[in-house]
Amino acid sequence: MSGEYLSVIISACMLVIAFITYNRGTRKMDGEQISNMAFLKNELEHIKSDLSDIKDSISEIKKGSNSMEVELSQIKEQITTLFKRVEALEDRNKNGY
Repeated sequence: MSGEYLSVIISACMLVIAFITYNRGTRKMDGEQISNMAFLKNELEHIKSDLSDIKDSISEIKKGSNSMEVELSQIKEQITTLFKRVEALEDRNKNGY
């Protein structure tokens, strides 16, 4: 079941990334757009890191090395953070930044 959630999260992130990239790539880039692309790249690195943390937490559950409740709590926090990042990117894109 955890793998299914991770798959859905990854798919959602990829859709948002593709949408933002498409919208940004349809115009000639100026200094502001280059800055925005650098910002997006930085945010994508954070998202990749968040997904890696989620993957690590799922691995810990499978190993049984930590309490499942603790790991699930961490996964919940990581997913919440991930969705906040994606929502911030969507808002930024809607506002034309």
